[in-house]
This record gives sequence, structure tokens and C-alpha cells, in this order.
Amino acid sequence: MLAGALLVSLPTRAGEEEPPQTPEVAGRTLGGHVFLFPLLQDTALVVTYVGIRLGAGMFAADAVPLGNLGRFDFRLAGLEQRFDAGLALTPWLALSVTGSGNLILGTNLDTLVARTGAAEGRVRGGLLVRLWRSDVQGTQVSLRVEGGVGASQRLTLFRLLDALEEAPAATVGSIFRGNLSRLLIVPASEQQVGGRVYLVHAYSRGVGLQASLGADRVWSTEREFDPAQNREVRVPAHSVRADGALALGLDAAPLKVPVALQLEYLASWRASEDARLHVRAGLSHAVGAGVYYSGRARLQLGVGAAWDLRGQPLEGTDEEGQPADSERPSFAFGEFILRYVW
Repeated sequence: MLAGALLVSLPTRAGEEEPPQTPEVAGRTLGGHVFLFPLLQDTALVVTYVGIRLGAGMFAADAVPLGNLGRFDFRLAGLEQRFDAGLALTPWLALSVTGSGNLILGTNLDTLVARTGAAEGRVRGGLLVRLWRSDVQGTQVSLRVEGGVGASQRLTLFRLLDALEEAPAATVGSIFRGNLSRLLIVPASEQQVGGRVYLVHAYSRGVGLQASLGADRVWSTEREFDPAQNREVRVPAHSVRADGALALGLDAAPLKVPVALQLEYLASWRASEDARLHVRAGLSHAVGAGVYYSGRARLQLGVGAAWDLRGQPLEGTDEEGQPADSERPSFAFGEFILRYVW
């Protein structure tokens, strides 16, 4: 795959022009500016494409309260592979699908005991509708509606230690009955629906801006095993998220330098409620940047990174069983991006 990308990205021979842009590639070009696909928001462009993203990230949160066990410092590392594709049915309507898989593992003793690791998978699909486009003004407005599902398996020693403290006899008996894996692994599932409005504007051939504003509703359920009752207990929760994002693309291709830079910002407000009627709400901020090869309108090849500037604290309980928060966590990730447009 990488060899194919390199072949596609090679310069054309002297005197040979690149083939004329198809309508799908023209859908990525507005006002003479070739827009990049952002990191922190979905694309607003009605095009046919396929892409992969390979990334790694680090998460850190200090003083996470875990009841009688005290406070723990979490350090997690993760690997992600993401696939995305779009199919332009008409010049103003496209289908899209995104799938991702994550593998997360604790990197210090505190985390290996309390969170240990997790495997996650998600898939989203939706419709993108171009509401208005002006090639003269270099502006486009689009609307996306989508839904998705996800599943995860979280491995944790904390559930086992907590059960041994609360009901030692029942827990040991449950282990002898073959339920150790059910105490160590917590499965979860989620469903999501949402929608967004996008504004795309080209200031010149080298400068373009993408903005989005939208909201999501998420329903999730964890299935914890209770050794005292010898059955699985469902723990439902739901949340609402509203976000706004900006992506500023700077392309030096008009100056005969096939390099593009994209700077991004994301603000997200989220409110959640769990089965214990705990309500949480807060605002978080993230920034991102990417560097890409821009010598071919059909190809997006490069690397990107993002940082969470103001993450939401993790919630737990203090020694009296009352809700308590950790310190603000930090999160950063980097990705390799390969995407092709037909």
C-alpha cells in the first residue's frame, strides 16, 4: 500500500500534464483551493474517496479517586487503525462510512491495577448533503446526519480487588465456578446519532477554511459481573455532546512547492448521566496540526498530531463513597494519513 502511494505521488514526466480533474476531484476543489480532510472533524466535501489512518496516543490523569483504595495516577498508551470511505452518489449527495479499532494498555503499575487495558471497535455511517455552493465566492455549505455503534472489552484488576473486599467468600466461590474472566473483563456497547453543519470557504488558491457545528447523542451500557448475585449487572449511561471545529489549510502548491499545512481547533461541551443519576458537564479544547504532500489533487498523504488542552477530569468516589474528581488529564496523539480521491 505504501509503495503504491509513493508511485502515485511521483512527479509526472517532463512535458506531461496531469489528467484533467474528474467531477469528484473537482468536488474537493473550491475557488482554486484543494481542501484537505481534517483531523478533528469530518470532511464537508461531496467526493468519492478511501483512506486509512494509523496512529498512537498517550493519556495521563493524576489523582484518580477509587474509593477505599485511594487515588491512582493513570498512564495509558494506545494504538489505533482507522478506515474511512465516501461515495458521491450525485454532485450534492454522498454516503460515508468510518471504522476504527483501538488497543489501549496501561503503562504504569497504578493503571495496570485499576484500568489495565481495553480493546475497542466502532463504525459510523451517514449521509452528506451539499446545501449550497458558489464557485465564484469560493463558499460551500453542507449538512451531515449519521449514526454509529461501538463495542469494547475492558480488562481491569480493580473489579476483582473490589469484589474480594466487599464479598470475599462469594467472590472466591465464583472464581472456582469459572467466573474469573467475567470479573476481569467488562464488556460495553454504545449507540450514537448526530448531525453537523459545515461551512467551507476558499480565500485564495493557497488558503482555505473549514468550520463545523454539531451535536451527538450517545447511549452506552457496561455489563459488570456481580459475584454476590452470580449474575451480570447492566450499568446504562447516556450523554449529549455539542462541538465546534475550525481547520485552516495553507497550501504552497501554487508556489510550485507541493507541501500543505493544516491548523485545527476543536471545542467540545459534553453532559452525561449514569445509572446512579450522577450528572456531569464540562467544556474541553483541543488543537491539531498536519503536514501533507499536495502535489496531486487526488492524493492526501502526510502526518498529523493533536493535543487536548483542557480535558475533563475522571470521576470516581472518595473514601466515604461520595463523587470525586481527578486532576485534569492530558492527551496527545499522532497519525499517518493516506487517502485517495477518485
